[in-house]
Amino acid sequence: MASSNADLLEQAASPQTSPQQSEKIYQEVLSRPTPPNITPEAHAQILREQETALLKLGTLYRDQQNAEGLARVITLSRAFFMSSTAKAKTAKLIRTLLNFFNAIPDSMPTQIRVLDDNIAWAKTEKQIFLKHSLETRLAGIHLDLPHYRPALNIVKSLLTELMSKRLDDKLILTEVHLVGSKIYRGSDNLTKAKAALPLARTSAALIFLHAEEKDYKTAYSYFFEAFELQASAASFAPAPGKREGADGALPAVTGDAPIDTDGKGALESLKYMLLCKVMLNLPEDVHSLLSIKLALKYAQLRDVESMRAIARAHQDRNLADFEKALRDYKDELSSDPTIRSHLAALYDTLLEQNLLRIVEPYSVVELEYVSETVGQGRQAVETKLSQMILDKVLHGVLDQGRGCLLVYDATEADTTYTSAIETVQQVGKVVESLLPLTKRDLSSLFLKTFPVVALPSLRSGLFRYEPIMKFNIANPATGQQKLIDVDDERKYRFVYDKKISQEVPADSLGPEFAGYVFRITGGNDKQGFPMKQGVLLPQRVRLLLSDGHSCYRIRRTGERKRKSVRGCIVGPDIAVLSVVLVKQGDADIAGLTDNVLPKRLGPKRATKIKRMFNLGKEDDVRKYVVRREVTPKKEGKKPYTKAPKIQRLVTPTRLQRRRHLKSLVRRRTERQKEQKTEYDALIAKRVAEKKAKVAAIKAAHHKPAATA
Repeated sequence: MASSNADLLEQAASPQTSPQQSEKIYQEVLSRPTPPNITPEAHAQILREQETALLKLGTLYRDQQNAEGLARVITLSRAFFMSSTAKAKTAKLIRTLLNFFNAIPDSMPTQIRVLDDNIAWAKTEKQIFLKHSLETRLAGIHLDLPHYRPALNIVKSLLTELMSKRLDDKLILTEVHLVGSKIYRGSDNLTKAKAALPLARTSAALIFLHAEEKDYKTAYSYFFEAFELQASAASFAPAPGKREGADGALPAVTGDAPIDTDGKGALESLKYMLLCKVMLNLPEDVHSLLSIKLALKYAQLRDVESMRAIARAHQDRNLADFEKALRDYKDELSSDPTIRSHLAALYDTLLEQNLLRIVEPYSVVELEYVSETVGQGRQAVETKLSQMILDKVLHGVLDQGRGCLLVYDATEADTTYTSAIETVQQVGKVVESLLPLTKRDLSSLFLKTFPVVALPSLRSGLFRYEPIMKFNIANPATGQQKLIDVDDERKYRFVYDKKISQEVPADSLGPEFAGYVFRITGGNDKQGFPMKQGVLLPQRVRLLLSDGHSCYRIRRTGERKRKSVRGCIVGPDIAVLSVVLVKQGDADIAGLTDNVLPKRLGPKRATKIKRMFNLGKEDDVRKYVVRREVTPKKEGKKPYTKAPKIQRLVTPTRLQRRRHLKSLVRRRTERQKEQKTEYDALIAKRVAEKKAKVAAIKAAHHKPAATA
């Protein structure tokens, strides 16, 4: 049966066979029942042949511009493969057949009907990821028509489902945000269109790798998966002149990646795969990678030959061959900025390796000889050698007067200092183990010598250590914070002489802290003075502080004040030490690592919310605060959402209060002016009365004299 199906497929693919005959042959292959009692290998072979017949039939309908026939093929693939093939493979087959609609003009109504049917089927079969992909594609089709209302309803439903169920599908989430932004822009809602772009950027940052991060291992896996998909899709390319986009066909809609029918995407992915192998110092894997079945059709192209030449030069550590490959394949290697930047870094690495190979046998070597051997200019060689010396890749000195390079042997580290420190640490452990015995002997001796103080209240507190230092531990990963009291100086002595921002192991605090690492962030001494970063002293100092300095808050503009602060070096006088959990140990700590507190998803300050969503004065900030879903503790209660209280929010009530305060100030000022005017008038009246009284007295005094 398998060989008969293979013969029929070969006959249908023959150029002498007409499209009508090919259609009948493909339908015959699909209608043949699977014989009973066959081996699993034979059954898998039959499924592969039937899958090929299904794709070929879809390709035939696409070339004939038969949208209804393609819709029947999609329905047939669902019913045919769902019972015998994995769900993921069936979903991939449906997506591939749906992409064939892109080459058929005026097929939008048929696409919408087929997508609605397949979305309902995916929901019934619990194909969640396929359902999301199809709904995103349907929203893109409504956007192209344009039908903004149904497209917006689909996007809102998708966002609700993706955000509420916490599905880890960042690619679909990014596409949904982008489609939503286009829909809002088309419906003239620019505020929401701008607000959707930062959300898409946040989701995309979790799935896209930046080329300069040099995470070649992860990038290789991404490129390999893309190459397999694109190379498989290229094998079902339509005939010349009937590719997607020709004869007025619509381009691929947003929501699903377009099928690479010409092989350009597969070739680009293959080039990046070869580049990752070279940058991982595995150039010998390039030959084996090009020998796989999907890569054979691209192995003789100039783009692949260029990467093969680069890998060969890197494997031989030959700088001349590397430069020759860059010259011979200039168009293939220099046109792509990503490949060009990484090859520049690879060129520097090869140059360093060649220089080290040349100068290592010598103690003194002339720069002219080095430049001639490596085939570079003397100035470039001197610059590179200087950089290698500064980076401690090469131990030596450049003698400019003699034009030579003096090469030194690598100095071995002296272990005397390290051994001495280890010895002192072991002695310290012995002393700490003997310390409890010494305290107990001193306590008994003190009670025998001074029996008058041997009262029950004093006896219980004599030679007993109170909690001396508190550790305020914060865990940014969970959002929890815990304050612990340590009453044994031996346990927290490991933080002595450590500075702020220094990392310390916390094993000495107890067995539950085994493997934990803390970073010191601050603290207070026993008098409450805070530790200040940059003050490299273990005691308090007085500093003249101004605006912008920590440990000081100005009361007036331009104010400076001398304040007492504690240095950043930890000592015995520290009462509370603030630390941050950097590395978690083996065991969980209750209240610190056992529970993850919900994080705030967005800013709380009103100005930052406006800046994040590009809002204006007419927009209501309260509608854009990020809310989080809260699951109630009681059973049967519906989940609800909570949002943080917006800080510095300008509301009508606040504006009214501000106007009221200004009116109070204005009325107080006017009242003070009126009181001052009345007071000035009263003073003037009193002065006039006093002058009149004085004048009357003088007149009365001069009158008797005149009479006499």
